[in-house]
Amino acid sequence: MWLAIARAGAQTAGLPAEGQTCSPPEPFSGFVKQFKEIAEFRRDRIVFPLPVMRQNPDGTSSAITTLVAHETYRDLESFTLMVRADAARLKATEGELCESVTGSGGERTLAQNSCHTDVYANGYEFKRVLGCWKVARVWLGGS
Repeated sequence: MWLAIARAGAQTAGLPAEGQTCSPPEPFSGFVKQFKEIAEFRRDRIVFPLPVMRQNPDGTSSAITTLVAHETYRDLESFTLMVRADAARLKATEGELCESVTGSGGERTLAQNSCHTDVYANGYEFKRVLGCWKVARVWLGGS
């Protein structure tokens, strides 16, 4: 349901050069940890163009924007995965972070939502490309 894909980038934060493989294929849990915590790693794991969608309450989705290059990455900062500091700050508030991962093989979906409210509900679909995890589409939702 939630979707996000990324691209291989320059050699930063352990990321192989464009077109090279991650060998052995990187585990999803380790990838997500780095993706959340290291901004440069996150930036280099986006496949452009990156569609950003709004998840409507009726289950439909509509386009918000499509990021076309790293120059537009700063526009992505407002809706990237919630990082550890954000999660700690929101603990025991209405925005407390709950996460779930679905999928198998070369595709995973990470859903992030406020645990007990509808403040936010965001989703990211990741795909494995040449052994490396990438984010291809982002869905944003909530009140």
